[in-house]
Amino acid sequence: DDEEEEEEDDDLKNPQKQEKYQVWLHVYDVKFRGAGMLNSIFRPLTLGGAFHTGIEVYGREWSFGATAHECGIFAYPPKTCEPHRYRESISLGFTSKSELAVFESLLR
Repeated sequence: DDEEEEEEDDDLKNPQKQEKYQVWLHVYDVKFRGAGMLNSIFRPLTLGGAFHTGIEVYGREWSFGATAHECGIFAYPPKTCEPHRYRESISLGFTSKSELAVFESLLR
């Protein structure tokens, strides 16, 4: 296709566009209201559970959360979202978006 050839030509003209950055989904057992115990029972049976997740890109993990005083998107070091217990990571592939473009999309 002509469109695919044009895209490939654009990639060659813009080497920065060719860079890809790993994106991860980090999964946590929710650590309150007995959810951890339920997860340990339901998980082996593949019945689901109560989980918290965060998305890691560019060395920071982003998540949505709420407390009695505030809510919104926040960042923290990967695999360290307190008070939850880290369980596993799942690769979501790669992004070619710049770090600034990712941050700007979080602000929308």
